[in-house]
Amino acid sequence: MVQIRKPTSAKVDTQMNVILDMIKGRYKENRFPPSVREICSVMGYASTSTAHRYLKLMAERGMIILVPGVNRGIMLPPEDDTNEGKTDNRDDTERGERYEDDQNEERDRRAV
Repeated sequence: MVQIRKPTSAKVDTQMNVILDMIKGRYKENRFPPSVREICSVMGYASTSTAHRYLKLMAERGMIILVPGVNRGIMLPPEDDTNEGKTDNRDDTERGERYEDDQNEERDRRAV
């Protein structure tokens, strides 16, 4: 019988902090978050489900906000210092639509 080991709490916290630092860095550099596949690549995860599991846990802990149905739908909470210059008070739905619009514009530029 194969015994499955669960990661320790300290390991989970470390992994989430590394992912959070990556998300903050991408926001600072590019003004948009990394994709799930990019997170997998940097973290060495073989499956996107592992990254999704960590992102969901991070959202439950209030570290990030997940926008369902949107590519790169990862946002930092408004009180986070890395959101410098973002003074809008729009709700998550409006922000999610903005990110979706940005993604559509990028896709249209590549199609030309």
